[in-house]
Amino acid sequence: MDIITDCDLRYCTEDAFFSVKEVDLAITAYLGTLQRLPTIVGYGNAMELTLNGRTVSGSEAKSLGLVSKVFSSKDTMGERVRAVADRNFVFSTHSIFVYFSASQCWCFMFDEKNSYS
Repeated sequence: MDIITDCDLRYCTEDAFFSVKEVDLAITAYLGTLQRLPTIVGYGNAMELTLNGRTVSGSEAKSLGLVSKVFSSKDTMGERVRAVADRNFVFSTHSIFVYFSASQCWCFMFDEKNSYS
């Protein structure tokens, strides 16, 4: 879950699965994951996932709020993500500034210590 919890936009396919694998290795999960996971899925769900290492499916990840959308196939997901990128992240000075500013506002509102600056 290290990578997915560090993303601003989170999508997956129906056959995706997520878990805190460090539990199976008897090590502590990356602190960034432990910091961000409760904000994303709620304290109780984060504790359950962190303490037991249970694997969740793509559809369960959606119901927990870990991902925003679940797609039926990798091809469908690729097409939709590309459309989002084309629409929202055209690399102009203006769009980069807006994305950076919005990210900073969200980090400030949720008092996250892992700001983008």
